Amino acid sequence: MAQSKILEIDVVSDNVCPWCFVGKRKLEKAIAQVRESDPEVQVEVRWHPYQLNPHQEGSVDKRSYYHSKFGKDSFEMMEARLRKVGENEGITFTQDGTLGNTLDSHRLVYFAQNKGKQDEAVEAIFKSYFEQGKNLADPSILIGIAEDIGLNKDEFQKYLLSGEGDDEVRSEVQKHRKYVNGVPHFTINQKYSLSGAQDPSEFLTAFRRAIPNIGKSSESAPQSKGSAQACSDGACAL
Repeated sequence: MAQSKILEIDVVSDNVCPWCFVGKRKLEKAIAQVRESDPEVQVEVRWHPYQLNPHQEGSVDKRSYYHSKFGKDSFEMMEARLRKVGENEGITFTQDGTLGNTLDSHRLVYFAQNKGKQDEAVEAIFKSYFEQGKNLADPSILIGIAEDIGLNKDEFQKYLLSGEGDDEVRSEVQKHRKYVNGVPHFTINQKYSLSGAQDPSEFLTAFRRAIPNIGKSSESAPQSKGSAQACSDGACAL
């Protein structure tokens, strides 16, 4: 019997992690390549929450926060590097705007998943924060994102204000903290793991390990790949 060609990709991510946005772009390139080489492949990507700073209260100016954390000169060098990486991936990073707790933005992703629009929500949230400098802790911003991706605005607003999904998201964050040291973290077919914003070639190698008869290559991958650029609790390797 022929082996089914199904790739289930679970991504643990925080919505204020720049390497999670970069990792999403690199993953998408790998998926496009594997689909081109083998149209029979079915791909499902599932996004899971992580919080780099789960206890953050209130909102702070993003640039001032990073200046205090890394120092102005160091941060400017880090910012320039991230901007260059972003340009290569079609992302226009800005460090202007406001940084707030990401819990409610994860609740939006959770809500969108149940409506079949999880990936659209993740993409819109990343763009809102990283390219437009918007505050993901602001309910009006999240409601606007929900409306923009075709979700029912009133239904989501009621959900957001009710606190529904809060316990589920918190519980999932705690579960991932037991085995994830940094994000993004990718698991292929519940077996092969990659950490950080890996190059598309690394994803392709892992895909071929998960499904040996995928495409034209029999190249294998290690079960766990070393880390690429990632964010760990409270900090990002910009």
